[in-house]
Amino acid sequence: MPSSPDPLSWAHPVVREWFTSRFGTPTEPQLAGWPHILARRNTLISAPTGSGKTLAAFLACLDSLVRLALTGSLPERTHVLYISPLKALGNDVQKNLDQPLAEIQLLAAARGYLMPAIRTMVRTGDTPPRDRARMLKLPPHILVTTPESLYILLTAARSRETLRHVQTVIVDEIHALVANKRGAHLALSLERLDAITHLRPNRIGLSATQRPLSLVAEFLAGHPPDALAFHSNPHPQRTPAVDLDLEVLKCHPERSEGPQPTSNIASRPQGFSATIPHNAVPSDSKFPPAPRNAVDLDLEVLECPPSPSYAVDFDLECHPERSEGPQPSPNIAPRPQGFSATIPHNAVPSD
Repeated sequence: MPSSPDPLSWAHPVVREWFTSRFGTPTEPQLAGWPHILARRNTLISAPTGSGKTLAAFLACLDSLVRLALTGSLPERTHVLYISPLKALGNDVQKNLDQPLAEIQLLAAARGYLMPAIRTMVRTGDTPPRDRARMLKLPPHILVTTPESLYILLTAARSRETLRHVQTVIVDEIHALVANKRGAHLALSLERLDAITHLRPNRIGLSATQRPLSLVAEFLAGHPPDALAFHSNPHPQRTPAVDLDLEVLKCHPERSEGPQPTSNIASRPQGFSATIPHNAVPSDSKFPPAPRNAVDLDLEVLECPPSPSYAVDFDLECHPERSEGPQPSPNIAPRPQGFSATIPHNAVPSD
């Protein structure tokens, strides 16, 4: 019976020997992901925790860096950008990278290769100034950062120069970014990164809980949306969407005990509706939302004071010496017709 081809035939002999001595055989996410990553396709991997998806994303990058280092042609610039929404996870990834790199370097020396060190670094808001300055002088080959720190790196001229040669971007825990403002912020930063790099970086997304895969893949790929998404569960369970018709009686930014009666009823715009993620539904509501699904709601908004999502329009009577709010006074000059102002939500008193 013919033997199956070696799944690591693409790797350098030192990298292949290190992997087989440490892990034995590749896992399903690794076998499925490596061909697409090596072909420089945007790839989204959905696999359970502990299935080796992080190494699936990194090993091809490490192999490329090892080959450059062994030939003495590894330039002093950043090749791989790893982005995590969690700073603690980024620190763990750096530790988990430094150990394999040290082991590969020792194995290369034992096999008669002279291999320079491949450097990693974490850049977050907690990074000391001396380490930030060192990064500008000697960029790491693998940079671990957060969406917010990436934005700062792209904004400053000197740090932006260190990112011009990035070849691979790995976005871990991508499900935590897709549906919120941090994700929108990251999507903009990734497009800015594409604009400054000499070659559009290959994007790899990782997560254990992402639904639906097609939408997460579009988020990862950016423009044009060309990401390949796959998961390691051969029989995914589908949960139907839930259609609800709700009447929201009162929303208070400091109270969430449930609907409150009110007499200040505003008319609902005809056909007003909204799509709300399942995790935005209150935990004490009368209906159990289906997990991992968006919920389509038909809302009647009866009263809802300002929340962090709004700016509020007010008609104001201004007093020159007091700012607690509109004050009755016989010395108030007539207000110009139609005078109004837009005040951010955080300028409204909490009471």
